[in-house]
Amino acid sequence: MTTSGSQFSQHEARNLFALYSAGRFQEALAEGHRLQRQFGDAPLLLNLLGAIYAAQERFHEASTVYRRAIEAHPGVADTHYYLANSLSRLGLREEAISQYRQAIALRPTLDDAHSGLCRELERANQLDQLRSALEL
Repeated sequence: MTTSGSQFSQHEARNLFALYSAGRFQEALAEGHRLQRQFGDAPLLLNLLGAIYAAQERFHEASTVYRRAIEAHPGVADTHYYLANSLSRLGLREEAISQYRQAIALRPTLDDAHSGLCRELERANQLDQLRSALEL
């Protein structure tokens, strides 16, 4: 639950990112969950938690966190992109394709989402859709 009057700040984000960058994933997860109890479902916080799980190849947990972020804040293109990456790693190709498309719809200039979509369409042997995606 969010503490009255407080918001997840860049300071907290930098500290959490520093733990993540240093590969101190267990500490980062503990701190991220503490911050989540304090600040709630802030998009940046949830995306950082998802990234920490993904860095440990815990893609199911990462996907769960990204889905929660999308529930709370559906208009954040990056979250759809991160979810698509995790779904792809789980072998959930159709869901990944859908999330890449959603990321692109929200931010057409998100080049990594275009690349991910093309990669998944190629893997799924959906060549007509791949041609269409390349024409975007």
